[in-house]
Amino acid sequence: MRAILLKCVFYDPAVQVPLIVRPPRGRSSRLVDDMVEHFDAAATIRDIAGAPDVPQSSAQSLRGYVDGDDPVRREVSFTENWGFLAAGTYEHKLVVDEDTIRPLQLFDRCLDPLEDENLVASPSHRQVIEEIMEAGVRPFLATAPQRPHSSLFAVNPG
Repeated sequence: MRAILLKCVFYDPAVQVPLIVRPPRGRSSRLVDDMVEHFDAAATIRDIAGAPDVPQSSAQSLRGYVDGDDPVRREVSFTENWGFLAAGTYEHKLVVDEDTIRPLQLFDRCLDPLEDENLVASPSHRQVIEEIMEAGVRPFLATAPQRPHSSLFAVNPG
């Protein structure tokens, strides 16, 4: 029997990946604790090469961080896995079922950095959930996810 191990969680230790940038001829080192996404690296290379931006892409060049200019700071970052979406801000992380667009988990990244307390059912956090849904999740999911198959966790996989 073959076992398949998968990482199907959105906790920070599973999804945060350090990005190390070393430009030609180097620069003095510094640590930046801002949110970036994988395709920002490609946008940065395109920017440095003078290539045009990819139409309808939300990728952002990270060149401002390297050049020391004021970079455009990403306010929401997204991670997808197995039919679920995590929308992270600097203060919160909201996990949503992509098929039902139903919030499943909400964590306060400032007060609960270990993501131990799911606040999604908390009446005092309804406004936070709606703000993240409106500013991030709904626009992101306006284009339906392109998957080769239904989520393994779907109620009626098709």
